[in-house]
Amino acid sequence: MAFQRITIKDLPDEENASVNVMLEQIESKTRRNLLRRSYYESKHAVRQVAAILPPAYGTLATTVGWTAKAVDMLVRRCNVDTFTWTGGDLADLGFRELWSENSLGSEIGQGSTASLIHASAFVSTTAGEAGEPDVGIHFFDALDATGIWNARTRRLSAGLVIDTRNKDGVVTGLTLHLPSAVVTCEKSGPKWSMTDRAEHDYGMTLDLLPYRPRTGRAFGASRISRPMMAIQDMAIRELLRLEGHMDVYSFPEMWMLGADLSVFGDNVDPFQVMLGRIKGIPDDDDAVNPRVDVKQFEASSPSLTLPRLMLTRSCLPVSRGFLIRRWLSPRWQTRRARSLTMRRSMTSSQRLRGHRTTGLRHCPVWRRGLWQ
Repeated sequence: MAFQRITIKDLPDEENASVNVMLEQIESKTRRNLLRRSYYESKHAVRQVAAILPPAYGTLATTVGWTAKAVDMLVRRCNVDTFTWTGGDLADLGFRELWSENSLGSEIGQGSTASLIHASAFVSTTAGEAGEPDVGIHFFDALDATGIWNARTRRLSAGLVIDTRNKDGVVTGLTLHLPSAVVTCEKSGPKWSMTDRAEHDYGMTLDLLPYRPRTGRAFGASRISRPMMAIQDMAIRELLRLEGHMDVYSFPEMWMLGADLSVFGDNVDPFQVMLGRIKGIPDDDDAVNPRVDVKQFEASSPSLTLPRLMLTRSCLPVSRGFLIRRWLSPRWQTRRARSLTMRRSMTSSQRLRGHRTTGLRHCPVWRRGLWQ
């Protein structure tokens, strides 16, 4: 669907053009931003499932939270405790009130999460209205905010925040941030109008929070990369195959020696042929041994391949991390159980000093419970 340009009454043509550029920018990135958010929230359904699985398995709510773990593990290690000023004491300027009234202890973490998911997040500083703090600091993700980057000044030359949408998702209110003004606009019926224009001399009141920016890509890149999404899709398909595997092997396997194919009928479903638990082998009366011998061979499985791929793409240590328990080998299960048993018998000071148990050092990653 083509982008619908808007014209805001009483707004200069240059500023109208900037508004349309930024609205189109948000709309063009919305599909990919929604996709990455669905991966983070574990709401993305795989598009392709193996042909041997019945259609019913495609409707299972099977998912893994690997992309969310890759984001959250990094956010938990990026904590802002306070700000300092070498030229004086920020407390004398009301910093403590600013921090508490805007809940910056949690809001900064939420902004960091949005930045890792969508590659960019935005923070605005505006004057508070009645019943609000004197100064309001708010964070926005890339679904509701964007800007125009000025490479020479290395900051935004204009920014836009979507304030309200109707039930169909159509924008009905927005705020335009300029270096010398903050403009509020609303839509009434089919027409747009400017409801408030606050002039100031503070510079840009909307700032960019990018993740991994680089030359030519100032808005950064998402931590949920295409390889990570592909690996998570492969893992979900693996779990679907595992569901089918468990259903099939919950019924005992039977062999009918001396039977021929006629006992199964003419029209046999491919799934029943490939994964059927009842098999018939006809006898050969002309052979020396009329009845054949039956052997069983266990199938192999790609054990730790997918978890290791995900750890590598997330820049996490392969020897530590969020491996799915069912993919851990019995040897690792035994080793981990022995290690945890010995760890419970250690004192707190020993654990903090990182004493070894069964060859595994209890680093902070282990102590934070990532293996639980």
